Amino acid sequence: MRLVADALGVHKRTVWSWMARAEETGSAEKPGRRRFRVTEEVIDVLADYQGNDKRAHEHLVRLSEEAGEKPVGLTTLHDAIARDLDPGFMAGLREGIPAARRFDLAFQRPAVARNAVWEGDHKQGETIV
Repeated sequence: MRLVADALGVHKRTVWSWMARAEETGSAEKPGRRRFRVTEEVIDVLADYQGNDKRAHEHLVRLSEEAGEKPVGLTTLHDAIARDLDPGFMAGLREGIPAARRFDLAFQRPAVARNAVWEGDHKQGETIV
């Protein structure tokens, strides 16, 4: 075990726990990271509170306590929202559809002088003979 631990750069207890988990599950694959994810229920609560994540967190804590479960922390909720939801989606919840459309990249052109694009497309270069 010490040789494997030294080769992988981990402690030998870590190798023992990996071996125990492999025996339990029958697989040597690394398990996926367990983390809080934004579900449809969380999105519904965020929509009810117009994107106010503090108030949505308070509501989720009440629901968890009623169900007898451990509530999610506010920082965990913030991290999940930042990871799983677009900034445009959150802007849409907070301020409405026009705010969400500011984050869309479709049909946006750089601000240029009037007819600059048309002139660039339709000018003819010098003819060289």
